[in-house]
Amino acid sequence: MDHARVELLHLIQERDAIVNNKSTAPGITIEKKAWEEIGCKFNGLYPNQHPWSSKQLKRSYDHVKRKVKEGERDFKKKVKVTGGGPPPSPPK
Repeated sequence: MDHARVELLHLIQERDAIVNNKSTAPGITIEKKAWEEIGCKFNGLYPNQHPWSSKQLKRSYDHVKRKVKEGERDFKKKVKVTGGGPPPSPPK
């Protein structure tokens, strides 16, 4: 994972309760504001790059979450396979 995505994950982790909130309407405006703050901080870390919108950052975060879930799913599938041999290595 590149340095920019790691920094994005750190910024999201600071606002984890807001960003990963599953509630409805009142939380949506709070969540939008949190993503805009994450976007401002992220773009401030990389001023020489083309700025990312909050929508692009959210999509990138969703992609990372999806890849992690796929890795965990594949690991569980490999663990349940019979046939002997060494156990599979855990996901990264």
